Amino acid sequence: MLSVWQGSAAQQARELIPAGIAVAAAFHNLSAELLAHDGPADCDILVCSDDDEAKCAASELAAKIPGARALNGGKLEIVSTANQDNPLMGKAISGAEGKAVFGCDVWEHAYYLKYQNRRAEYLKAFWNVINWAEVAKNYDAAKK
Repeated sequence: MLSVWQGSAAQQARELIPAGIAVAAAFHNLSAELLAHDGPADCDILVCSDDDEAKCAASELAAKIPGARALNGGKLEIVSTANQDNPLMGKAISGAEGKAVFGCDVWEHAYYLKYQNRRAEYLKAFWNVINWAEVAKNYDAAKK
C-alpha cells in the first residue's frame, strides 16, 4: 500500500514497472465528479513525462475529454530532501537539483501543535491551503 508521503502515483509506478515502459503523469486534477457533470469539463491537464511518446499518448487521451486542455508540463519531479535542504542547493548537497515549484514540510515541528502524530491528516489538509495561483507563477518562472 502506498502512503501519502511516499511520492506521486507516477513516481511509485516508475519504481514498480519493468524498465522500458513509459510513465506519464496526468489527469491527477480531473476527478470522477467533474467528469460526471453534464457539459465540458473545463479544466487544464498538466502532462508530465521525460518520455515524449507517453506525453503524446496522454495528451491525445485528454483531447477526447470535452473541455479538457492538455498542457505540456515538461519534466517535473517530486523530490524529498533531508533537514531544510532544497533543490536550489544542488545535487551534491540536497540530492536534488532544479527549481522548487512548492514544498511541504513534514518534520513534526510543522504540524505537531495542531495534528500531534497524525501526519496523514496534516498532509490531507495541506492540499486545501495551497495557493495554486502562486504555484502556477513559480512553475512559469521555473520554465524560463
